[in-house]
Amino acid sequence: YQRRVHGDLFAAFYAKTNYSAVLDGFPRTADQADFLFDLLKQKGQSLDFVLLVENSDERIVQRTVGRRICPKSECGKVFHLVDKPPKDGKFCMACGTEVVHRVDDTEPKIRSRLEEFQVKCEPMLQTLAKRGVPKAVVTGHLDVFTDELVEQSVLEALKQVPGLSVGRAAP
Repeated sequence: YQRRVHGDLFAAFYAKTNYSAVLDGFPRTADQADFLFDLLKQKGQSLDFVLLVENSDERIVQRTVGRRICPKSECGKVFHLVDKPPKDGKFCMACGTEVVHRVDDTEPKIRSRLEEFQVKCEPMLQTLAKRGVPKAVVTGHLDVFTDELVEQSVLEALKQVPGLSVGRAAP
């Protein structure tokens, strides 16, 4: 059932596109990866690479528990209480709206998601590797955390993908 729902939603979205896309968080399972390959084959397209962000469970818990998000749909900026604090500890730097703490950003729920990642995503990564999809690995922890340094670390990781032309996106 879950594969069909996710697959149907993704297929409906994908049918409307005629361009390349970055898929953030999809596929998450081996079944979803197989579904994606079937869909790409139908459109005569391919999956160029997978970008894996590696981090320790403890850092993921720490970062996620401290995450705050602007609830305005047209804004959606993300902050962290320590690494990228909102204005006065509670207001969006972009629009001034009070930021929120997602109800699922609690330590028990994060640890549950991490366990699910190990169970579901590792087989998906193996499926992609068997199909010859190159994998670039980037660290999820930077000593200094800025948008520019995150972009730089991702671009450096992508340089390891054979045949991929990597350049900085226009602002």
